[in-house]
Amino acid sequence: MEKNRELAIEIISKFEELLSKKDIKIPNDEIENEEDEACIYGKDYYELEDEITELLDNK
Repeated sequence: MEKNRELAIEIISKFEELLSKKDIKIPNDEIENEEDEACIYGKDYYELEDEITELLDNK
């Protein structure tokens, strides 16, 4: 469901806010080490989004 994907993105956003406040970035080979890069990046982000969406879809 599209609604669950949107909710998954909102959940990840909340985690990114917390990580950003703590100045934590999840290590990732895709990161280019620029100031404005997300804390959860690239393939890691999309895998997490898919997994959260799947959990929500199965509830």
